[in-house]
Amino acid sequence: LGCPSRIQLVEIGPGRGTLICDVLRTVLGGGSAGESSGLFEQFAAALGRGGGVHLVEVGRSLRAEQRDKLEELSRSKLGGYEFQFALESTGGSLDGDGEGDGGDEDDDEEQEESSQKGDNTISIHWHDVLADVPSTMPSADEVDDAEDVTIPTFIIGQEIIDALPVHQFQKTERGWRE
Repeated sequence: LGCPSRIQLVEIGPGRGTLICDVLRTVLGGGSAGESSGLFEQFAAALGRGGGVHLVEVGRSLRAEQRDKLEELSRSKLGGYEFQFALESTGGSLDGDGEGDGGDEDDDEEQEESSQKGDNTISIHWHDVLADVPSTMPSADEVDDAEDVTIPTFIIGQEIIDALPVHQFQKTERGWRE
């Protein structure tokens, strides 16, 4: 993988958002005491230039809780980075009240703001399914007709992996047994 200049971070089933906040706090804060922060700085910069953070979560109340935690983390301005919360592709608000018909002027302003991402800005996106997370992004070349490029993606899935059924096998004198 090397050291790509642009990356994205995906968490599947982020629950209350604790793990993604811990990861971002570590990366943006430069790691723990005594560690070389150069790698964390490179990772944070690549995340800012890349696709940002994508959270795959269907629960609207959990999305609201995740956003609250991320907003709180953003206020700490770790490493000088800010978070930019993208509009949801499914429409409506994070708390699922059904409002947000897409025609609101505030939504248009927020969409315009989200397209003006700065160098020290990490975008945060929510998706209902993993298939909705983009695997490509526009080329870094300043050419209008440049093709999209595949972006390296780091996937975290602690809670989803915990929920998967697991079969355990053990080698015995009579062969493998479940």
